[in-house]
Amino acid sequence: MLAIIYLCDYAPEGVEHAVLSSTLSSASLWREETHRLIRYLPKREQEALLNGEKTGDFKSLEFTSALEDDTHRFIFGPFKKGIDPDCLTRPKQKGDEAYEIAWGPCEFFLKRL
Repeated sequence: MLAIIYLCDYAPEGVEHAVLSSTLSSASLWREETHRLIRYLPKREQEALLNGEKTGDFKSLEFTSALEDDTHRFIFGPFKKGIDPDCLTRPKQKGDEAYEIAWGPCEFFLKRL
């Protein structure tokens, strides 16, 4: 996303190509689609996610559990909990500060739109 902004806003000379991988071109469309997917979750999880958005409480057990379920359904793919491939289960180094400053607390809720 930063590359898109840089290339569009500054139009640097000499850049002929840019390879974009696993990015989005519209934050508002991303928000719309993630909210559409929420409707496919069980009602209790829908309420937990939307309540987190409304109250700003993204640390509650209800919210984090619903977010984990959403991640398994829509991001990880067709794997079942407990038999996920190693790339999804191995410990990861987390660095949330930049993500949260630029985007927000999770991928559903863009900080500024």
